[in-house]
Amino acid sequence: MSQTFEELNQKAIELMEKGDLESAVKAAEEAVRAAQQTGDDSKKLLGLSNLSQVQQSAGDFEGAEETLTKAIELSRSISGDSNETADLIGNLAVMYSYCKEYENAEQVFREELEIRDKVGTDYQGVVQALQGLAECQMELQNPREAVDYLDQAVSVIENKEGKESTNIAPLLVNKAVVFTRSYEYEKAGEALREALRIYEKNPGPDHPVFADTLARLAETYEGRGAFGPAESLYTQAVGILSNVLDKNDPEIGRKIENLAQMYIRSGQYEKAEEQFKNVISVYTAAYGRENADTAQALNDLGEVYLAREKTAEAFPVLSEALEIREKVFGPDHPAVAQTLNNIAVLHENKGEYQKSIPLHERALEIRKSVFGDDHPAITQSLENLAAAYNGTGRFQEAEDLLRKSVDIWQNYLGDDNPATAQAQINLATVLFQRSKFREAQRVMSKAKDVMEKHFGQGHPEMALPYKALAAIAKKLNNKADEDKYAALFNECEMNRKAAANDTTSNKN
Repeated sequence: MSQTFEELNQKAIELMEKGDLESAVKAAEEAVRAAQQTGDDSKKLLGLSNLSQVQQSAGDFEGAEETLTKAIELSRSISGDSNETADLIGNLAVMYSYCKEYENAEQVFREELEIRDKVGTDYQGVVQALQGLAECQMELQNPREAVDYLDQAVSVIENKEGKESTNIAPLLVNKAVVFTRSYEYEKAGEALREALRIYEKNPGPDHPVFADTLARLAETYEGRGAFGPAESLYTQAVGILSNVLDKNDPEIGRKIENLAQMYIRSGQYEKAEEQFKNVISVYTAAYGRENADTAQALNDLGEVYLAREKTAEAFPVLSEALEIREKVFGPDHPAVAQTLNNIAVLHENKGEYQKSIPLHERALEIRKSVFGDDHPAITQSLENLAAAYNGTGRFQEAEDLLRKSVDIWQNYLGDDNPATAQAQINLATVLFQRSKFREAQRVMSKAKDVMEKHFGQGHPEMALPYKALAAIAKKLNNKADEDKYAALFNECEMNRKAAANDTTSNKN
């Protein structure tokens, strides 16, 4: 006796929940055929919708795209430009976003929003479409447009639910993410403080979402070099989570990880080492040793050991991280490349360039195979391989790699971005070493101007370009510039030390 549409549809759902995705897809396809035999378009539409979900869970995004397209056409034939049709269009847009096809996603989200506005009865659908468009604009490096869409979403909720609605807070957090990515830390802080004001009322100051928002606010202080307030907020977030979650909950580990990274940025490696050990303990208890998050924490601890020149401690930790990552991800994953990079640096620190270069080259090939030859994700390998080449006298090859890194960042983010400036700093450093002082000065000055625009003159992040420009000016016998940049460097160092000291004295 053949099974009915309802039975096959339910079977597909149960198989998907059990993780038997191959069988779930077959059952869902059978359900669609059963629906077609009934002649009931509403059942066929439901079957197509469910099949697309199962296909996405199974990683068959091309199949899901085809299925959703059929579902959208059928929905239009049944109900026209309705909320039901908009739901399916929204599902297609979300899938495109998940697959990082943001231009396609943007187009489909716009189509969804047009229908939502036309129907005018589902304001929550309007908000979701606006959020989707904001995400697309953010990923397409259009932060102003992203903020505009989020502001529109806030206005919709304010009009329907009032200005104190808890649903406004996540949109404010998303705005803060956009501002943070654009290094606009003041604006990010304003949005997060407003979100905290809302969350404090509901669900309250002891809720994990309040703790998460505190940690995001800490990130804005960290970005401005205000490490004392950042430490206080991170610590407060960890304290809240520790009171409401199990002591080995991974979310606690993630917030401790944020704190540890802040200690690295402020040069407090001893504290960072202690906190990463805590993170490893939490993740090991939560997930076990052979886990991606545990491996990441081991890798980060290894980087701290590298910074502290604790070679004997670094090697076994990084080796374990590499072993876990190769087992969890396979040998050709970017996470493997990251740890290969760190082990290579470890060999460089010991003067073992012939051991480090093959590791850097393998890491670069992994990243190229995953991201392509012109993606920012390969620039770390380009720059570190350049350093290894430089250490073995392969100066022209090192310079060529660094010029490639600068080109990638310029094409991806433009000239006016700190990531581009950092690549230029690395290039200028090699040019200086090769006695190309005029070009080094030109490249370093350009980087300095961008960094000053984003961080301000006395920010600790400005120490390196100022120190480099002082050294270049000395080589060019420009005493005035040498003294100017030396003074600016000293100001940055004083601010860095003051910020670091503030983390031990700040209590609020």
